[in-house]
Amino acid sequence: MLFRNILCAAALMGLIIISGCDKTDEITNPGIELSINSPSVANGSQSFAYALKASAYNSSTEYSLSFSGLNLSIALSLTSYSTGDVSIQLWDANKQMLSKLDYNSNTNLTQPIGLESAPSKIKLVFSNFSGLLNFTLSSK
Repeated sequence: MLFRNILCAAALMGLIIISGCDKTDEITNPGIELSINSPSVANGSQSFAYALKASAYNSSTEYSLSFSGLNLSIALSLTSYSTGDVSIQLWDANKQMLSKLDYNSNTNLTQPIGLESAPSKIKLVFSNFSGLLNFTLSSK
């Protein structure tokens, strides 16, 4: 179990590295075997990585962030999508929503996100979601 967690963390860190891709680059499965409905998370001082293989997954989870910059980048791959919705929300320390990204189809993207204040938490909301989600959020 410990080895699997270490392997997942190493693969997620690989996602952090590719966050410098441009819009034409695709993100592929990092080659790790995820347990169904059991997300893998890597939360660093200027980056956050998340991987989930889901089947009819319902969840609303928050993670603290320690980003100091206002210019972020997201690299996201949503594949094998079949149902449901995914919402990625960024919030500041004053409980103001800074950004909301919603997905309900296969998607591969890398894009910048400019914010008015530094995010202090990320909230991930899944509603009956089935698919494979990998994403990295990083401060520039």
